[in-house]
Amino acid sequence: MIHSTAIIDPKARIEESVQIGAYAIIESGASIERDCKIGEHAQICGSVEIGK
Repeated sequence: MIHSTAIIDPKARIEESVQIGAYAIIESGASIERDCKIGEHAQICGSVEIGK
């Protein structure tokens, strides 16, 4: 589930079953793999890869 207040750049890669909390920001180039949880107010910048 992606919270309605989260801001996600269209160039970020978000896989299935990722949870993104309220007011989180996911920037261009970020990659978040399946089953990851990003908390509220988190900011994921640049070429960061999160997951397995």
